[in-house]
Amino acid sequence: MSREISRKVIRRLLEVSAVFLLSGMSLLHACESKLPPGASARADEFIKEGKAWKAYGAMNIEASKGSGGAYRYLATMLEKGRGVERSALAARQLNWMGSQYHDADAMFHAAKDFYARGHRNDGDDLAERAVRCGHPEAALLLAERRAMEGRASEALTFLTLAIEASLPRAKYFLAEVYDKGSLGLPKDYERAFYWYSLAAKDGIAEAKSAMAYYFVRGLHGQQDDLAALHWYHEAAKGGHVDSMTAYGWMLMTGKGASVDIGEASYYLSLAAKNGDKQAAKFLKEIKMKRDERIQLSASPALKND
Repeated sequence: MSREISRKVIRRLLEVSAVFLLSGMSLLHACESKLPPGASARADEFIKEGKAWKAYGAMNIEASKGSGGAYRYLATMLEKGRGVERSALAARQLNWMGSQYHDADAMFHAAKDFYARGHRNDGDDLAERAVRCGHPEAALLLAERRAMEGRASEALTFLTLAIEASLPRAKYFLAEVYDKGSLGLPKDYERAFYWYSLAAKDGIAEAKSAMAYYFVRGLHGQQDDLAALHWYHEAAKGGHVDSMTAYGWMLMTGKGASVDIGEASYYLSLAAKNGDKQAAKFLKEIKMKRDERIQLSASPALKND
């Protein structure tokens, strides 16, 4: 789809949406996406077949009927460049329209955009609406916002909602609360480790790294270098840069396992490429020691011996 066609389609969507909004339609249906069953799956198939224009057209029709879910789908296409040119501005507009037509995910994404642009009240309004529609990520977003604002009681209320929805990042957030002793809760390393472990099982790389650190320090009552090595490795495989460095250093020094310079160099190189200066220093140490060994092995004195 060309840029000009995309712009015309978006402009038409917004024009139709404005007509709906100004025509006196009730917006009291708090959480209705109004996206027909199977519509998203059909649009996904069109995109897989290289026919993104058909997906866009089908969702365009649904959006013109007042489907908040269709607006959100279109916004996702533009956010991710799914068969169309990426456009953050157009996606932002479509998310906002989707929020006006009661799609909870559109409310959540529109709220994040308002926060990013410094419009706190608008962000709060949309995030709270999304929470009332049962959107757990919106609850976590508000928990994080309230925590930053020093509103501990409200932060815990929203965090509880996100925890009840078993949101992985909410588990990590609660672990951090116990680790630091914040939001009015006491510092409790055992409880922190428990929630880190749940978040780690859900794939949160930061939680895996935290578990490794706890095993290194024995903060929860159990010091175990082998376990630390395992969890740093898991976090490193998940893209956690600090863990790449920590894992590489442990293998470089033989902490928790036998020295493995090859594996250590691999992960330290990954970390260094991601801007970790400490990893770059460790790589230099490895090179210096390797050069020293080469010089010693080539020494005439040693050969004569």
